[in-house]
Amino acid sequence: MKQLLAFAAALIMAGCSSSPSPAPDAGNCPMCGKPVADGPEVRVLREGESGRGKQYRCFMCPIMEGLPAGDWTMRAVSGVDGKWVTFRSKQGRIESEPASAVVLALEVSAGAECLNVHQVFVDEGEFGRYLEAHPDLKSSNPAPKKLQEVVGTGKTK
Repeated sequence: MKQLLAFAAALIMAGCSSSPSPAPDAGNCPMCGKPVADGPEVRVLREGESGRGKQYRCFMCPIMEGLPAGDWTMRAVSGVDGKWVTFRSKQGRIESEPASAVVLALEVSAGAECLNVHQVFVDEGEFGRYLEAHPDLKSSNPAPKKLQEVVGTGKTK
């Protein structure tokens, strides 16, 4: 199952990793190497650690990198309203705050911008507003998903 998840996640992120990226450093995502300042703020903190956590370009990058074993917290800024969404994993179960939070996780087509298809939202209403602002995504029939669906199965469509 873990290999299937890794394979599926690799397909999702192909568009992110296929374009030239600078080497990861303090200003770049540790997964894709792209500038974190280009994306919404996403941080992952392992249980027992302190500080602000490891910063990524989008919520898919820590999934691709392999989320920490054990319990962790991911905080991300939502795609339209800029509100914080928190995901907590405890014993393999992911809960969100707000509980209504959903994600957009589509495959990245060649030459496409991964941030357009990897977003976090506080609820389905915000998800819908994002799709209204990005009509080009509607042909993919995007559906709002819980993060548990994306992490747990590796499926994005």
